[in-house]
Amino acid sequence: MDRRIAVIDGDLIPYRVGYVADKNSLSWSATKDMVTTFIKKVCAESFATEYIIFLGGSKNFRNEVATIAKYKAGRATEKCSFYHDIKKQIKEEFNTFYVNGAEADDAVAVYQTVYGEESIICSDDKDLLQIPGNHFNIRTRELKVVTEVEAHYRIHHQLLTGDSTDNIKGIEGVGPATAKKILDNVEPKDYQLECLKQYVLKYGDKGVDNCQETFRLIYMMREFKNIDLPKPKTTKWN
Repeated sequence: MDRRIAVIDGDLIPYRVGYVADKNSLSWSATKDMVTTFIKKVCAESFATEYIIFLGGSKNFRNEVATIAKYKAGRATEKCSFYHDIKKQIKEEFNTFYVNGAEADDAVAVYQTVYGEESIICSDDKDLLQIPGNHFNIRTRELKVVTEVEAHYRIHHQLLTGDSTDNIKGIEGVGPATAKKILDNVEPKDYQLECLKQYVLKYGDKGVDNCQETFRLIYMMREFKNIDLPKPKTTKWN
């Protein structure tokens, strides 16, 4: 079997597992077993021979970038009962690394950019669909390949609409249908210029700055400067 690295967005696991545990009033022992089963199942269903898990650290550069609106403001702050226990378990029992200064999905994006066809992103975060390559949706269990063309389109579509989940505003009044219409009227090579044009039409002198800020917020990183990427580990479990 060819090499295939499951690059897992670990920040999603406490939510996917923890809320099920809360709903069913599971003990910590049962929840802990569920976490282990969940991770192994993701690796198996994504046909991975190796894996790596990333968790977000305490800092995030986007908090400083966001001036138009506070980044991720309005999100529910309540966490599942075993949230911190699950994160601790993932760190202690699996091949896991914390990302400081950025987000877990930034590290996932960097890893796939570096490893290319040898990796597969395991997440259900729609933001990661801007990264070309293999993808496994941990919620729907769907396997798919995102092309360069699709990824390029995704970035600029999101640049126009923003992201309500993360409180990124985009262009006021531009929803998914309008964004699609705007991009469908130009060639892919002109997406960036067209997006900038739309920002300037809406916001005048502030349009360039607004466009640049929104791009920095929605864009998943492609490299970590002066940082060696951690190594994946085999899925041949002990």
